[in-house]
Amino acid sequence: MKKITIVLDEVICRDAEDMDGCDEFYISGTVFSAGDQKGRKIHMDPVKVKAKTSVHITSPILFQDSIPDSGVVTVNLFALDADAGRAWSTPERAKILKAVGDNLRKGAKDAVNYYYDEERVNKAVSAGEEGNLTPETKTAPDSPKETSEKDKPMNLQEDLKELEEGIRKGTEKLDKRKKEAERGTKKFQEQVKEGAHALIDLSAECLPETAELDEDDCLGRKMHKFSADDPGEHIGEHTWELKGGTWFISDYDYTVKYSIYLQ
Repeated sequence: MKKITIVLDEVICRDAEDMDGCDEFYISGTVFSAGDQKGRKIHMDPVKVKAKTSVHITSPILFQDSIPDSGVVTVNLFALDADAGRAWSTPERAKILKAVGDNLRKGAKDAVNYYYDEERVNKAVSAGEEGNLTPETKTAPDSPKETSEKDKPMNLQEDLKELEEGIRKGTEKLDKRKKEAERGTKKFQEQVKEGAHALIDLSAECLPETAELDEDDCLGRKMHKFSADDPGEHIGEHTWELKGGTWFISDYDYTVKYSIYLQ
């Protein structure tokens, strides 16, 4: 049997993945050897790494175990930034989440209440009616049809009376429809407000749980596959460059130095 050892020598961070400039960096992975189908885990506890700094690991051994003298050996390495429960469970970030939730709840509800404020809406409607619906623009839906002078003898008094009656009926219908619309609009506004408030409360309450579901960010993957009889260049020191992210959003720039030994 042979012994394989994987050591993390140094982590150099030029730009951190987290926007606060400090990552919780760690290496995870699996080692497969001849006859081992499940593999054995590589694990380390996260270490805080700030941008423009380098860190020498206190406990540098990532993995150490025996493997057969021959056969294929596969080493899978993953570099990650811890964002899950570890990152959000600290008292400081718990306070931040609560403050965000409270402000979200208050601000969103104030916005909804303002938008559906009955007095404000009624004033806006009244202003629109006064500005646009003048006596000259009102129409009478049930007013008599126009007739020519040949079809109907001139009688100014009767014509005015019929016109007034038509305007009265038309105005009554308009008023009735307006009241019905106002009742329906008010009921709809109340339903929307209740639904919006419930959704806001749910969003604020779920914020901490949502943060806990934030998965760890994978910064990169590295694989070594070699023969235990002749590992070649896979044994010794290695430099692993990690770059990625979007412009100004979760971008990162790392150099990871590690070594693989086979004895």
